[in-house]
Amino acid sequence: AKRAVDRGLVELGQQSDILEELRGREKAALAQHEQMQGAVEPLMVLLREAEAEVTRLGERETQVETLIESLEQQLQRVQGKMAGAEQDLLPLREREAHTKSVHQQSQAELDEARSGLRQLEQDVEDFREHRRTVEDKEGRLLEEEVRLREQRYNLEER
Repeated sequence: AKRAVDRGLVELGQQSDILEELRGREKAALAQHEQMQGAVEPLMVLLREAEAEVTRLGERETQVETLIESLEQQLQRVQGKMAGAEQDLLPLREREAHTKSVHQQSQAELDEARSGLRQLEQDVEDFREHRRTVEDKEGRLLEEEVRLREQRYNLEER
């Protein structure tokens, strides 16, 4: 039994040595764990900041997408209004073209009328000139007739 006790003591001593070695390893592991924890903590802070930034960027992206959709809708409304305005312009352009055509036609008729008026004025001036010539001739003829009558009257009196 003494041998069994001695063997048990030897085993207990070996077990104590193993336990002591394990406790040393545990302390070393704890020290290493604390060292790693110290190194990981700033990384965790950076990770949390990065996650917050990702969340903020995701929210900003959502806002931008909403803004883009809104702008696309506004663009479609504006394009619709422009198309309507273009349609509204067609009658105005047609009316403007018609007005221009009428104006050109009126201008041509006015030019023709002015030309006719100038011709009439020239004809009137020619007629007046002819009339002056005729009146001058008539005046000379009347003077001649008066002179001839006076001569006849003077001849008859003698």
